[in-house]
Amino acid sequence: WVRRHGLIQRLTWSRARVVLLEAPAGYGKTTLAAQWRTSMAGRRPFAWLSLDPGDNDPRRLWSQIVLAVQCACPDLQAERILRDLGSHHPDIAGAVLPGLINELDALTRPVTLVLDGYEAVRNPRCHEQIGALLLHLPAPVQVALLSRHDPALPLARLRAAGEMTELRAPELKFTPAETAALLTAVSGPGISQPDLSLLAERTEGWPAAVYL
Repeated sequence: WVRRHGLIQRLTWSRARVVLLEAPAGYGKTTLAAQWRTSMAGRRPFAWLSLDPGDNDPRRLWSQIVLAVQCACPDLQAERILRDLGSHHPDIAGAVLPGLINELDALTRPVTLVLDGYEAVRNPRCHEQIGALLLHLPAPVQVALLSRHDPALPLARLRAAGEMTELRAPELKFTPAETAALLTAVSGPGISQPDLSLLAERTEGWPAAVYL
């Protein structure tokens, strides 16, 4: 791993309720979020959920979110929420979400919920429900969205309200110093400066391409 000190500092000092890491595959979104989590160890728990196409079912998606937060914050009172989600036709918008928001607001310490691989979510109902959560996030909660493209969420509204920190491909690409650090770690020292400059130019700082 190349330690991304500048980006970690930006995330650590951000007071935005929503963090968006958006870039194509291979830009190190998950790695950066993991480094951010490590840097916050002891100060803020992270509830981490890696999404897949099966999470397009709203009941499964919210069950996973609730369990992830409960794992990070054992004081979350989630029994009633999980019971509601276990019914045949859970009223997510009318009962589950309001109940979850109330319980999140009662948390005694802040928590960051990471939704990794959000591009896997395509169900409009899931987008609508996640959007409602983002617009009504209680103070103790921050949500980090990691996605290969802009999710169908109220990003413009959050941006206009100053409630979102965004890091995209231009910010996530490797600097020349980070390119050199990766090459040294993988191949050992000895890369000449002209070769390093040429590699950085041809890969445009795309971390996966630098590694390959």
